[in-house]
Amino acid sequence: MTALEEEALLNFLDGYNCAQSVLVVSAERLGLPAETAMRLATGLGAGLGRSGMVCGAVTGAVLSLGLRFGSTAPDKSAKERTYTKVKELVDGFARQHGATNCRDLLDLDLSDPAAWQIAREQGLFETRCPLFVQTAVRLLDALCEEPHETT
Repeated sequence: MTALEEEALLNFLDGYNCAQSVLVVSAERLGLPAETAMRLATGLGAGLGRSGMVCGAVTGAVLSLGLRFGSTAPDKSAKERTYTKVKELVDGFARQHGATNCRDLLDLDLSDPAAWQIAREQGLFETRCPLFVQTAVRLLDALCEEPHETT
């Protein structure tokens, strides 16, 4: 396990959601204060506010890719580079775990309070979600190896 994976995992085990845990490990290195990253990613946990959609670990990593490769100008090349990186991340995550949506990853619809309780009782957030956080950080780290350009 890399240092970044370990840091993200510790954040998650400390009670931060999956998106927060992934985004914050790269945020400060990319110019976003940790406090802002934590706030920004708060609503993304459990597949976009417990809706069971895209896993927060994935969306946290996507935000990190935007910080790393995105542009503040209407720059088509930056947009295309970012989209390519995001697709690589999403495809890699899906290859490893079979899906990117929480409801598929956990086999439960987290938008249903009863299913949420079942996930808690079965310990899914402690057994499965840490793996998703680690995978997202590992993929993110590999995709961020090229030099950083800001526009």
